[in-house]
Amino acid sequence: MPNLYVDGFVVGVFLFIFSKYPRNCGILLYPCLALLTRVAFPPHAFQFLVEIPDFNPQEPNVPQKTQNAVVYDYSEEMKLSEVQVPSVKKGQCLVEVKAAAINPIDWKLGMPPLLTYMKPVVGFDFSGVVVQSNECKYSPGTEVYGLMEQGSLQKYARAKEIQIVEKPSRFTHEQAAALVMTFKTSYQGIIEHAALKPRQKLLILGGSGGCGSIGIQIAKRFVPASTVYSTSSTKNIPFLKELGADVTIDYKTQSVTDVIAPKSLDVIYDTVGKRVELSTMLSLLKDGGVFVTIAQKPIPEKLTNSRVKIDIFTMHFDATNLQMLEMFDEIPTVPMELFNLNEYEQAFTQLKSKRTRGKLVFNDGFV
Repeated sequence: MPNLYVDGFVVGVFLFIFSKYPRNCGILLYPCLALLTRVAFPPHAFQFLVEIPDFNPQEPNVPQKTQNAVVYDYSEEMKLSEVQVPSVKKGQCLVEVKAAAINPIDWKLGMPPLLTYMKPVVGFDFSGVVVQSNECKYSPGTEVYGLMEQGSLQKYARAKEIQIVEKPSRFTHEQAAALVMTFKTSYQGIIEHAALKPRQKLLILGGSGGCGSIGIQIAKRFVPASTVYSTSSTKNIPFLKELGADVTIDYKTQSVTDVIAPKSLDVIYDTVGKRVELSTMLSLLKDGGVFVTIAQKPIPEKLTNSRVKIDIFTMHFDATNLQMLEMFDEIPTVPMELFNLNEYEQAFTQLKSKRTRGKLVFNDGFV
């Protein structure tokens, strides 16, 4: 319940400061915004930004009190800084991070200054070993993976019980960390939002990236009778075929309209955003087709119509769906490039280029 009011407060502060109305009106907005943010957004949409202080936290039971971490520097830049090892609140575990993967959201969160105050340490995806538990079902020594609310690019980080699951023994820590956000996002997009069905046709835009590559495998594993089209650059076409794509499109030499007829697709899963011609993509969908995107800005009104469904969604921040990874007979293929924590600048420069194949994972340098 306290988080409900904090969510409203965060949004309300902006209106309180910048509203053209008298400032005392802002006080009335807080409870209204608290309710609206919970109705308009998923339960965890804002929860990862703000935490209510716990008056009885457990002090970290580890040999060190401070550690290095990659933190936001109140701009688009980041830096390696010394931070405190966090205390553990009820329903949380303290985890020793063994591997952490990064995503575009990590550098985007550093742009508005408010968010850097709320979440100073960079990163969400992780895999590691529980070293301390405070009324959390995972006991010390358990290998877990999932999402870190307060940053994964540090040696010791706390995680909420609802946002982690036990790591399958056949996964390495690097594989588990690389799969967290990409798997959850693509599963929710293709299976839950688009509701892909057998014998339907799916186009994945950006098949060689983290979400695109796991999206191909999700479609072929959970909806094996579907037909999967996917785009990538020339050098990654063989990779898409290895993943199971039925039809590959080299966007450097081909147009999707050369390969796919108008009104022939049931679902388009967009992971690249502004680099695609939106009107062209929508013309490829059948009546009643679904365009699911994780990368588009608000869709221009002139392109919205009742012929197709457009779904811009954000992944929900809990451990839901991660158990579905157990259904793969083989570990999903996720190309990885490994980094030391000290190489964070190189890793984020590569991430911002939007030409990354697979995932960028830190597995060393946590001190």
